[in-house]
Amino acid sequence: MSRRMPRPALLRPALLRTMPAFMMLSALAACAQSQAPATPVATSAPPAPVVAQASEPAKPKAPDSLDFYFAPGSSTIRGEDVALLDKASRLYRDGKPIVMIVAGSSDTVGSPDSNLKLSQARANSVLQGLVARGIPPERFQVLAKGVSDLPVQTDSGVANPDNRRVDLTWR
Repeated sequence: MSRRMPRPALLRPALLRTMPAFMMLSALAACAQSQAPATPVATSAPPAPVVAQASEPAKPKAPDSLDFYFAPGSSTIRGEDVALLDKASRLYRDGKPIVMIVAGSSDTVGSPDSNLKLSQARANSVLQGLVARGIPPERFQVLAKGVSDLPVQTDSGVANPDNRRVDLTWR
């Protein structure tokens, strides 16, 4: 006579189906209990005012780009833009960007070929000014846009001073 042994309680199918839910609920209850505040919090009193502590003044946000403007047909940096070279040098020393992008543009007066060469000469002028201020040449990417990708879209033959420029950006 073979007598069948009763199954242990842990292996009963009904218990196995409810076990994961029970374990999850008990874990959630333990979590909630551990996150409950140790002392009751008074909710009727208004929050205490935040007192500003003396600290260093906030630094002004660095600009996203610097723009150098040029006279028609010229690649010489204007006197008022020399200060921008100094500012760019300071920004480099403060932030140590991986690359500084020097992108020259021109207006649409003249042939596309001559405008491309002029935008290259403008970008090179800015590059030389920055290298003279101690920024390593390998940190630069120089672009000559000519009349492609104009900062201000104009028709052909328009002498727009906003397009006669070099944009200096960094990342």
